[in-house]
Amino acid sequence: MVDDPANALADLLERWQFVDAGYSLEGSRGDEDPATSRDFWSLHAHAIDLVREVERAIVLVETQRPALHYRRHIPTIYAAVFGYTFPFRTTVSSRTTVVDQAAIDSLRALGDVLHTIDAVVPNDDALRDRVDQSLSAVKDLLADVKMSRESRAYLTALVAELGQAIDDVDTFGTALVRRLSNELAAVLIQQGLHKNAAGDQKAGKRFLGVARDLLLVGATSAVTKAIDVGADQVIAQITSS
Repeated sequence: MVDDPANALADLLERWQFVDAGYSLEGSRGDEDPATSRDFWSLHAHAIDLVREVERAIVLVETQRPALHYRRHIPTIYAAVFGYTFPFRTTVSSRTTVVDQAAIDSLRALGDVLHTIDAVVPNDDALRDRVDQSLSAVKDLLADVKMSRESRAYLTALVAELGQAIDDVDTFGTALVRRLSNELAAVLIQQGLHKNAAGDQKAGKRFLGVARDLLLVGATSAVTKAIDVGADQVIAQITSS
């Protein structure tokens, strides 16, 4: 599987493109009851995450070529995800289009461009292993390094969130994994620098070493591919502290 936000969003919108006769827009998006099902809303939240990832990918493409024709479809895509132009619970008498085919075609074309400029990241065992190893290392730090109660609670919560994100990566892609990896790395950097300042170089090195691995996870994406060199420089500065 390749974590390509443009094609992933196109796949989802193709499933939502039409409401068949006898169905409402709500009913066409799954059997779950929105009033009681978290999964229904999680899927819509994932769709919005993908739109934001697509917007960031467009920014990357714009550094190399014109991309206005991709950007102009974004409002239509948001409207489709939210059902803005269509009654959410009204049953239709004939098959009705909800998502413009041109918007889907634009996403497919954007996905092709992302592959052409080598700006997609594999969702593979290497990614999972790196995250799992980093989470294990953070748990070890939590077990045997002193820190404030607030820092411990924050790190514990981030570890749990990132663990859930990697469990769900086949369903929701790597966007949340990368975002949480960067957030966790930032907290570890703060802790590492604090330990160094306090004279505990051994603990500081451990914190910064795990942060480096997590930054590599967070930096491997369509939205940060253009600044990989900058990320490497940051990692080098951290690990040489």
